[in-house]
Amino acid sequence: MRKERQRSPAPDELPSFERPDERSAYSDSKKEKPQDTPRHLSNGSVSGRVNGLSVRGRVNGLVNGFINGRINGLRNGRINGLINGFTNGRVNGLRNGRINGLVNGLTNGRINGLKNDKRNRYDGLVNGLEHKTGLVNGNSFINGFRMPGARRRMPISKRNSSLRLAIVLAMVAIVTITPFLLIFSMPESTIKIDGYFFDWERAGYFQEMKATAASDVDIREYSTVVGQDIIYGYISTDDNMFSRDNGEPSALYGFFDMDNNPSTGYIIDGIGAEKMVEIIGWNGTLKSATVSDFLVGFDRMDFSGFAYRGPIDAIPADNKIEFSFRMSGTHNPTTLFMSKDVQGQEDASQYTVRFGEPALRVTAELVIPDVILVDSRERVMDLEFESARGNFTIAGLTFEKLGTASQYRISVFDAFPVMGYSNGATLTFEPALQIKEGYGKKLSICVEIDGGEISSSFGLSLNATGIGTTSGPVTVDEIQVSNRVAYVSEVPHSVVIDGAFADWRYGYIMTDNANDVRLADGSLINDPSIDITGYGMYLDQKDVAIYLSVADRICNGTSIPKSITIPVPTQGLPNPVGQDLIGADIAGAVLDTDLDPSTGASFSDTLGADYLVFISGKKGRIIQSELYAWDSSQGNATWRFVERVRSAVDSKRMEFAFNFSDLSMGDLDVAAVSFFMTDWKSATDFSDGILPLAKWQIGTYSRAFGGILINEVMNDKGSLDWIELYNTGTGPITLTGWVIYDGATVIYAFGAITIAPGEFFVVYNLGILKNGDLRLADAGGLLIDSVTVKESSSPKSYSRIGSPPYSTWRTVVATPGTVNAGQVPIPEFSDILIPLVGMIGMFTFMRTQRRKVKDG
Repeated sequence: MRKERQRSPAPDELPSFERPDERSAYSDSKKEKPQDTPRHLSNGSVSGRVNGLSVRGRVNGLVNGFINGRINGLRNGRINGLINGFTNGRVNGLRNGRINGLVNGLTNGRINGLKNDKRNRYDGLVNGLEHKTGLVNGNSFINGFRMPGARRRMPISKRNSSLRLAIVLAMVAIVTITPFLLIFSMPESTIKIDGYFFDWERAGYFQEMKATAASDVDIREYSTVVGQDIIYGYISTDDNMFSRDNGEPSALYGFFDMDNNPSTGYIIDGIGAEKMVEIIGWNGTLKSATVSDFLVGFDRMDFSGFAYRGPIDAIPADNKIEFSFRMSGTHNPTTLFMSKDVQGQEDASQYTVRFGEPALRVTAELVIPDVILVDSRERVMDLEFESARGNFTIAGLTFEKLGTASQYRISVFDAFPVMGYSNGATLTFEPALQIKEGYGKKLSICVEIDGGEISSSFGLSLNATGIGTTSGPVTVDEIQVSNRVAYVSEVPHSVVIDGAFADWRYGYIMTDNANDVRLADGSLINDPSIDITGYGMYLDQKDVAIYLSVADRICNGTSIPKSITIPVPTQGLPNPVGQDLIGADIAGAVLDTDLDPSTGASFSDTLGADYLVFISGKKGRIIQSELYAWDSSQGNATWRFVERVRSAVDSKRMEFAFNFSDLSMGDLDVAAVSFFMTDWKSATDFSDGILPLAKWQIGTYSRAFGGILINEVMNDKGSLDWIELYNTGTGPITLTGWVIYDGATVIYAFGAITIAPGEFFVVYNLGILKNGDLRLADAGGLLIDSVTVKESSSPKSYSRIGSPPYSTWRTVVATPGTVNAGQVPIPEFSDILIPLVGMIGMFTFMRTQRRKVKDG
């Protein structure tokens, strides 16, 4: 049966709201149309076409699909055709952010119109252009807007370059800041040992800027974090650690004071360490990371008291390393970090630290003069406080008193204002002293000593336990600028072993060449702690006193030691490589009492050591001080203990003494004495010269203290006063620039005056105070001699008497310009010095020749 074709209604037959716009119809009429397609199709024209023009499968005609299988669009996967998107995957618009495509807006932010809410245009291009009606389902007209077959280009507004730049910058900022926001949003105790160190930014760390060691062991940053049962540590160095490619190892250490009690555990730089972390590597590789415990019962200076407990987690990356180890119980330990290379070069963190607490560093400079005048205020110490990662509150200071003086008063000054006084070693701040981070504080400590303490000694020392604070851990670095201990009012007239060295003007001291420390293979190294700069002796009727000085920090040793040897056979010495001595420096003297190198212990290829003075020390503390005799009587030669030796040190000097009677020497015998220093690396320095020792040489080693002394004083009531000087030296001495003080006042300045050996010079017309504190100083300000003389109406003078070193003063008949009554004149030195110098030269020549042979 033939199906009747259905006629489409004419436009004028349509209802008014369905009629096409005239302008659209006019523009369509100019375009060529397919001849077989009716002008206005509704729901399809061809048999078999369902709701469309083409073959079966086209649904809803030109509006909703052109090709069989295309659903609601031009291409597979396009939804809602030309109305809602052109490209596969674009949803609701031509570009990201365009809503509802050409229908509801051309540009971002335009909704339902060409421009936002202007001229009341709404419903976009579909219902815009002020045309609300149009053709539906016919000839590609939709609501009055013909949809052409080709893709229609719509004008797009220019982008705002400033906005675009702002967006780019905002994205960069977000990408940059987000990791830090994530880091700082984590708890401080959240640390992972993974080789990435961003988490330490949140925890925070201490920083140091000054180079103090080789770059691969120069510690620059460090920190600790305490978890519930884990301690985390972080260290960075100035350059890549473990970077030496010649197989030379270096190591990093963490010492942990678990109970925060410096009186327990291994003694190291003011803390008592119960645990130690040791991390070793070389050739750019971490080789081992371990933790050890310090065993109860070991000497607290014995490094061998640490016992291995097991490996720990540790990961290095370039110049940084992080590690962790488990602990039992809850602790927030005080931690000191150290590093060391194979040559023994060390570095230590400037601060001791605790997790979550600030740290304080105190530099104490000892500025004590040779002599402290009684009843006058003398500055003895300068303190500088520096706080890191927080502020500190200090309630007071407690000093360690040195020397024999007992009646003194301490005062502390902040510039000019006096902050407090104390009649003892403890000083309290009221109100408490505030140290702010980034703002250092400087104080001066002064002392006043009572008049009854004349010829006594006095000094102050400060350590971390003396800083009264609960704010956090404290580190104290003590620096000796002048003396550690001074004499009160006047210097004793003989050498006293007390840590004050002004009395060594009465001894005989020689200068030693610098930078001549040698290793066992003969190579030179720089080691100022054992580089001898001076050596000497002092003799009296009873004692032999010996003096040694070094370039820096005598008895320093090391807190992280290796094995140690001394340059003489060790048979019989108590544990020279064991307990108490590990890490110690050793100083001493050998005495060849029979001048026979074939007897006694061989020493330095020159002497046969019959006696040995053995002094060991570590970190400024003397551990062992003893005299030994070489004993070969039983066929098994060994050292035999003789006696304890009195000894004392300051930062760079050492003095020790023993009884002359302990040496098996006759009255006319002469011994050769040589001096040495050695350290835990077996590096050694020998004195350049050898000093002779004999009982008849007492006058030689007890007369010289610069050559000039105050020999006689007239302090007469009602008349002008005078002072006599005496040159006890071996050559002429020029006094240009020298001065005489009475208290703090200069009463005489010397011009170009020279005093010959054994001659006198009298300074007349002086006005000495009633209680004159007279001091003679050279042109460099060094104190040469001092004496206190009270005013008297007697015509007699206050004079030195007796034999050298003229240590006795008496009131005798005045003899200006000549030897005092009861005073033995200085002997003709040529009678003694010529043979002594010859002996010294002989031994020095022998040693030099043997060294040349050894060096090849």
